[in-house]
Amino acid sequence: MGDFNRRGIECSTFTANSEGQALLDLFQDLFLTQHVYVPTRGDSIMDLVFSSEPGMVEDVNVMERFGNSDHNIVTFGHTVQVNLTILINKFRDFRKAAYDGMRRYLQSIDWNKLFDGMNTVDMWNHFKIILNKAMDDFVPWSQGKEVNSQFGWITRLFKHAEKVQEMETIQNVTKQRQQSQNIRTLLMKLQQN
Repeated sequence: MGDFNRRGIECSTFTANSEGQALLDLFQDLFLTQHVYVPTRGDSIMDLVFSSEPGMVEDVNVMERFGNSDHNIVTFGHTVQVNLTILINKFRDFRKAAYDGMRRYLQSIDWNKLFDGMNTVDMWNHFKIILNKAMDDFVPWSQGKEVNSQFGWITRLFKHAEKVQEMETIQNVTKQRQQSQNIRTLLMKLQQN
């Protein structure tokens, strides 16, 4: 987000004049979504909010000017989705797997004949199906330990959620820094022209 002070870009139609074309090309090359569609300085949209996902930014509001500034205030919400899948009681127990039986089963397959005429994606999908069948046949399921505390699972759930959120935050910050650096580089090139 920021004050780009680059006239000549029409954000609603993704068109630009020669002055704004390089900046527009950068935004499109980075697959960024622009979320401000009303003027933020006079009749121009100068203050822009970008995201790498269309649903990541919501409730964009252009408000009154701030103090002596000739730009309007832009507020928005940032949405982060966290999907958690936690298996608590059941897991594959590879310590008790029948590896000799699995090895014989996999060796009995004529891989060349099976994969003949397939592309890489089809080969991978067939391989996964066969490997999952081998695990079903030769790797038993085991039960996890019972939780002593009535609410012990909540603590594990929150710890897992915190770790996932930390990892996503690190990934987002790294991605945002790279995008900011790309934008700074382009702006420096534009200023030189």
